[in-house]
Amino acid sequence: MIGAILLAAGASTRMGSPKQLLRWGDTTLIEWEIRELNCAGVTRPVVVLGDNSSEITEAISGLDCTIVVNSQWQQGRATSLSTGARALLEEVDSNTESYQSVVIQNVDQPTTGSIIHLLITELAISGAALVQPEYLDESGLPHGGHPVVLKGQLLNELQQVTEEGQGLRQIVKQHGSQRLDMSHEPIVKLNLNTPDLVSDARSLFRFNNDSDEEARA
Repeated sequence: MIGAILLAAGASTRMGSPKQLLRWGDTTLIEWEIRELNCAGVTRPVVVLGDNSSEITEAISGLDCTIVVNSQWQQGRATSLSTGARALLEEVDSNTESYQSVVIQNVDQPTTGSIIHLLITELAISGAALVQPEYLDESGLPHGGHPVVLKGQLLNELQQVTEEGQGLRQIVKQHGSQRLDMSHEPIVKLNLNTPDLVSDARSLFRFNNDSDEEARA
């Protein structure tokens, strides 16, 4: 099985409205991301919510995903990672199969099913513990992009990450990261923090920007 944790618990303070409900194509950002994870072969992605959880739950309740609410989301992203890992481990306990790989995605870093599939494949053939895209900045320096895919065996460690240990960076420091060159793919460096970034990001996905509506009414 392929698992996924979609981190969507934040308050979207700089965006000014819930990022999760930004208009994205003909749907919302979070709905689109869940569907892309499904298309990449993920078995019921775990969506971790926090702020605005009731409104977002209503928007995605009909989709093929598992929704969990992190009551400690204000204490940092590591608490959401831990919450998501626990939910995946509970899914394993109720099945005979275990997760071969797990996708870690932030709701404000949208990607495509094809990129996710490439990373899952790279993890399988490389034997690495963790894989992520690599892109070059304007100076030609390499950086790690998103999403990150890690071996399912690391879920127990992911369950124990802390803010003090810098969350997912704990896993990267412990096991290293295999990087897949995607310098040709600007999507892997997107980070939708503020409203001014949304229009260009939609264009990368070839969505229509005629409407300035940014959240579901």
